[in-house]
Amino acid sequence: MKKIWILLIVLVVLVPAAVSASAFGLSLGATALYNDTFGAITAAMEAGNYDGFAEIDNYRFGADLRIKLLIAEIDAVAMFGSEGDSTNISMLTTAGLSFDLFNLLRIGAGVGPRFTINIKPDGEVWVYDSSGNKVDLDNAGEAFLKSPLAYRLTADLKLGKILVGLNYTLDTNYTFEKWKEFENIFNTPFDNGRMGISLLFSFF
Repeated sequence: MKKIWILLIVLVVLVPAAVSASAFGLSLGATALYNDTFGAITAAMEAGNYDGFAEIDNYRFGADLRIKLLIAEIDAVAMFGSEGDSTNISMLTTAGLSFDLFNLLRIGAGVGPRFTINIKPDGEVWVYDSSGNKVDLDNAGEAFLKSPLAYRLTADLKLGKILVGLNYTLDTNYTFEKWKEFENIFNTPFDNGRMGISLLFSFF
C-alpha cells in the first residue's frame, strides 16, 4: 500500500509537469559557483565564520546554457578562473530531466562529463583528468575518457522570462575509461559538491 501511495504522488507531480511543459525552451545567462565544498561551507557556518562569502576571489563566474525539450534538458556550463599564471576553464555538459511545477518553479537534474582546460600565456594548453593529472590537449579523446562524470541539480524560480535560482554540482569518481565500475557513480559523499546561483533569460 505504501508503494502505491508513493507512485500516486509521483504521478500527481510528474504528469501535470509533463503535460504543461512547453515543447521547446532555450535559456541563457550567467552563473556563479562558490569554490568551497558544501561540507566546508557547513563547517564554517557552524563555527560562525561567514567571512569567506564576502570575498570575490572565493567565487568562479561563467555562462549557463539550457536547452529544454518537453521534460528533457541539456545544460552546458563554462566556468572561468585562474590557476597561477594560467587561465582555467571548467566545462560541464549534462543531459537529464527538468520539470516545471505550477508554472512557478523549475527543478532539474542531469549528469555528464566535466573538462577542466588550462591555458598558459605562452599558449600551452592541457586538461586535468579525474585524478588531477595533466593530459595534453592533443589527446582530447583520452582526456574525455579520464574526465569525471558529474551531477548537476538545479532549482529555479520562474519570473516571466527570467529564471533565478540555485544549482549544485558534484563530481563523481566515475570515468568512461573505467566504465564497468558503476559503483563509482554513487560512492562520492554528497557534501563534496559545490553550490552556485544562476540568472538566465528564457528566449522560448
